[in-house]
Amino acid sequence: MPPSVRPRPLLVALAGLLALPAPASAGFLTVNNAGFENPGLLDNQVSVNVIPGWTPGPVSGPSVVGIYNPSGVHYPGGLAPEGRNVAASEGGRSFSQTLGDTLQTSTRYTLTVQVGYQLFASTPTGGYGVELLAGSTVIASDFNGLLVSRGAFTLVTVVYDSSATDPLAGQALTIRLRSTVTSTTNAQTNFDDVKLEATALGGPNPVPAPPGLVLLASGGVCVGLARTRRALGR
Repeated sequence: MPPSVRPRPLLVALAGLLALPAPASAGFLTVNNAGFENPGLLDNQVSVNVIPGWTPGPVSGPSVVGIYNPSGVHYPGGLAPEGRNVAASEGGRSFSQTLGDTLQTSTRYTLTVQVGYQLFASTPTGGYGVELLAGSTVIASDFNGLLVSRGAFTLVTVVYDSSATDPLAGQALTIRLRSTVTSTTNAQTNFDDVKLEATALGGPNPVPAPPGLVLLASGGVCVGLARTRRALGR
């Protein structure tokens, strides 16, 4: 009978390395018409109160939403952050999209939106609101928290971390955007490049094993196997 083999310290250490938690998984959820490129528009062309993939909110006074292709009068070079078009909201009117995804437990949701104000002096700045909802509950929002300069876009980010027992789990996710100034005629805010990322929260600090330790572990396997063979008389 071959002699018994005691666990080698190196192999025990290797087992500990392989048991380290994996990095948290992440992915972008589908947002329809996220860059507002539908419909295709020529320079200065506007689509009023129609944003494919999005639902305009209730009308309050002279409030409108839509899509337009800015020119150099609106932004330097007539450039949008993504593609050619941007969305617009005036008078505090919102527009929203309910996604095909629902709120999951133990997940971080990161919503980013490019927000801009026209360079055009006769168009007052409209303020902004960016909201993420689960069902009818607002779970993350930013209302005018950042300085947005005329003729430029600023990246606005809102984040929500769901708990392992989140009471809103299973509720549909909705993105809602709006201007916030209702007292000034034609006060407008533009939006573009909407993204929502979901990242699984796999622990307090899910960190993969450093490359050096992985190489050491690989070498440990070879050494450990060689020693085991000798101990078994192979």
